[in-house]
Amino acid sequence: MFGMKKNMIGLFGTCGKTTWRKDIAIPIIEKAGKKYFNPQRDDWSEEHIPLEYNHLMHDKVIIHVITYETGGFGSLAETGWIAMGALLRGQKIGFYIEDGLKNLLHPTERRARNLIKDHIKNLKHKHVYLANNIPDLINWAVQQL
Repeated sequence: MFGMKKNMIGLFGTCGKTTWRKDIAIPIIEKAGKKYFNPQRDDWSEEHIPLEYNHLMHDKVIIHVITYETGGFGSLAETGWIAMGALLRGQKIGFYIEDGLKNLLHPTERRARNLIKDHIKNLKHKHVYLANNIPDLINWAVQQL
């Protein structure tokens, strides 16, 4: 459905100053000899939106990581749209939602993160994965290609 998929992993989720892509994801993916799209750029501007959208629509595997560095509910709400779109397009989608840092997250935000994780678990779909940590998620993604 929706045409051919690029044999790539789209590394979506928390951006800004976070280093999960550079420190964890990219070394694992490169060691496995797989391709990836990294939307995190020092020079990011709205001109990059079409490129991100293209990868979100066409990469075979999409991952969405939400770390404590992303405090907004918008990122959490995005998980539902990303999952729905990926499933409609026949993509595989994996999530990691950090929630163990009780002193860094407001109780309402912790509750929202746990609610989103529960919704993902309840999907029970073969193309949806909820990881316990980022290396687990990246290894899952590599195995999907």
